[in-house]
Amino acid sequence: MTLDEVLLRELDTWMLRQPGDILPVHDHTGSAQLMVERLDALGCELSELRVLRSSEVGTEQALKEWSRRIVERATGLLERLQLLEVDAPRGQAVLRSTEPARKGDRPVYYELTLNLDGSARLCRYRGANLSSKRVRINFILTKEALAKLVADLVS
Repeated sequence: MTLDEVLLRELDTWMLRQPGDILPVHDHTGSAQLMVERLDALGCELSELRVLRSSEVGTEQALKEWSRRIVERATGLLERLQLLEVDAPRGQAVLRSTEPARKGDRPVYYELTLNLDGSARLCRYRGANLSSKRVRINFILTKEALAKLVADLVS
């Protein structure tokens, strides 16, 4: 079974005990940890998604290529992602929503951090205004969209 198939199977059988429970899944291509706030028959509300590829990315160029593939393939989010920056000294690439949604007067956007060790972390934020910093918020995905996203992140 592929990681996305394992994830779909687990989402159908796993029981959320309390908000914030972590659902771990893995196969030969990598692993994922879902920080689940709510789960129902159609989808789940997450506070964070972490993915680890089975192999390291290795180089800055490979990190850029991984970013490019995600930008092209990851279509299940509310907004498309774009590469914001590659921080070579830290061994990270940061992708964000191309056109953030708005809630009131503040932007709402996804941020995906990719690391040279093959790990990735997806969160959603409500942007800062003059009197506050950005705040991490939960996001909702259907089970199928989540499974595709995880497969896209580990490929």
